[in-house]
Amino acid sequence: MSAGYIDFDLDKGMGQAAVLVYRPWSVRTLKVKVTTQAGQPALRLHPSRVRPRDERDGRIRAEADNSDDFIVSWGGGHEAGPCLKSVDKLKAFEECVPLTSEDTSFIFFNVHHIGPDVPDDAQVTLLAYDETTGETAASITVDLQKPADLPQGVIRPSRQNGVWQLTPGQYLPLYDSRWWPSDQVTYEAQTETYPLTIREEGDKFVVDWHGRTIAAITDYTKSVLQTDKVGVAFELFAFDQWSLALRAWFFWLDKSVDDGATLGMIGRHEIPDAERFDILLRRQDGAPLLACTDMHWREMWAVALPKTTLEATLGMGWETKKKLLQDTVFGSGDHAVPEKPYNPTEKFVPRLAQREATVTTRAKGTEAHLPMLHNVAKPDARTAERLGSSDVRLG
Repeated sequence: MSAGYIDFDLDKGMGQAAVLVYRPWSVRTLKVKVTTQAGQPALRLHPSRVRPRDERDGRIRAEADNSDDFIVSWGGGHEAGPCLKSVDKLKAFEECVPLTSEDTSFIFFNVHHIGPDVPDDAQVTLLAYDETTGETAASITVDLQKPADLPQGVIRPSRQNGVWQLTPGQYLPLYDSRWWPSDQVTYEAQTETYPLTIREEGDKFVVDWHGRTIAAITDYTKSVLQTDKVGVAFELFAFDQWSLALRAWFFWLDKSVDDGATLGMIGRHEIPDAERFDILLRRQDGAPLLACTDMHWREMWAVALPKTTLEATLGMGWETKKKLLQDTVFGSGDHAVPEKPYNPTEKFVPRLAQREATVTTRAKGTEAHLPMLHNVAKPDARTAERLGSSDVRLG
């Protein structure tokens, strides 16, 4: 593994190998760089092990080859697995197309360690196959390895009776980007305890700090309340010396998830799919500083307004996000989308987070109206340009 991704050369065919260090009790991104010099037909990528029961019951997910401790998932509504190369068709869905000579693409899977065991290693085999003929063109087996220096006493949100509380411990994992994951999993010793809880309240997940509400995530489709069908996971990271990062994951992997749900104007959620929110919290008082989510293959950050409850919205399909993206402060009318790979969490967001965490009084600013994040500030044009990533499929 190099640069946070594994290399998968389609021209080398079957039996390739790679390594990913997984993060126990968390969701790690498996980022696959797919290349070809010769060109290939339209192909999809899919993990090899799917339980017959899941296939029969309409659950779109896979597992490790030799372990039940992991769930492997992906998004975009591609039941048969992500396209290795795709084009947007009718502005409503993606269509697989052939790979031409010297094509490169990046494919993303979510590797969710759910336990109960923490194995030293496990394997996930990915198959690049032609959906029309059923023939497999190439395969790669990824060795999932436990962190070499996994400490005792890792702090993590754990759910009991509908409430997530932090487990006792002295270590937090360092922040790990969804789209630009680190090579390794690293932990940092903590000298403080954090009074953070997450609870279910009606159609919301409410984040409290010392009993004071600091953020809320609302699912207007109400599908996420079907917790037997929608996966929910929370993670806590050490972001920098001033801030923590709370990550919320929501997985739509069950095709019956919308049975009886109130979908309203948002429409049926695509399946399979995953949504996540990252919220940077000031360590000293839990105040939200910045937040991000994903909109049609772009990571979008925003600055939280001070002394307000940060609010987020769940449940929009990617085509809705794409349309709304053009109508917000981040839309193409304000500035061009970066043409080269750009990761805002590499430099800009850490500098902004430090500023927001250390200023004596945060200016209120003008409220922005984003489709999925509310009570955030409208940035100036230069800041807006740097808060949105490039298309993550560029690498």
